[in-house]
Amino acid sequence: MSKFIFNGKSSDEVGLMITQPLIRPSWAREINEISAPGRTSKIMQFSKTYANASLSVHTVIRDTSLENVRKIYAALNGYGQLQLSSSAEEFVYAYAEPLVPEAVAMHTAELLINFRCMPFAYAVEPTDVQLTAQLTLVPNVGTVFSAPEISFMATGETVTITVNGEEFIVALTSAEQNKEIIIDCEAEVTYYVENGQKVSINAQTKNDYPLLHTGNNYASISSNASWAYINVRERWY
Repeated sequence: MSKFIFNGKSSDEVGLMITQPLIRPSWAREINEISAPGRTSKIMQFSKTYANASLSVHTVIRDTSLENVRKIYAALNGYGQLQLSSSAEEFVYAYAEPLVPEAVAMHTAELLINFRCMPFAYAVEPTDVQLTAQLTLVPNVGTVFSAPEISFMATGETVTITVNGEEFIVALTSAEQNKEIIIDCEAEVTYYVENGQKVSINAQTKNDYPLLHTGNNYASISSNASWAYINVRERWY
């Protein structure tokens, strides 16, 4: 039987039965249609952005007591990770749209759940590759380029990460050395954690954040790092 998990809560756990097949959405780049003088047709120009996608989940409520319905509504609220049983190896970031009033759900015992899904589908267990000063193969089995997360422990003032021939440089003070440094290429932020808080060192970085194209990539890190890993964060259309 189909089910979904949203922010750690499964549809089974809150007493929802899925009545229609669950298929995750797909995404495509937005297209702009441009009129040009002298042309009888518009020019189709691909945007760099991907539109959000909609997913409707049709369910029946097994237990329509007020207590259980409120438990369902509390679980299906806000933004988070959505995983479908039909593609259990992937998850998407999604926003649960406001539900119908509780009284309606209790009366009909049916509940339509609409999710707005952001691009793309991400790997539940992404590939993690150790980086050294030697050029290392970093595969990306997704269908779209990925924005990885790179972590390392610095032992010198400057650390250089090279991905497909492009350098990303991080300068570190003596106090920041021997701390775990994290480069989040999707959020385009470089930071370390101190007293439970993220401390940004973006001003100490140079060049564009690395991206991984589909297929094989090659990466390395300068020798003044005691260890380093790159989380590929594979994703699919």
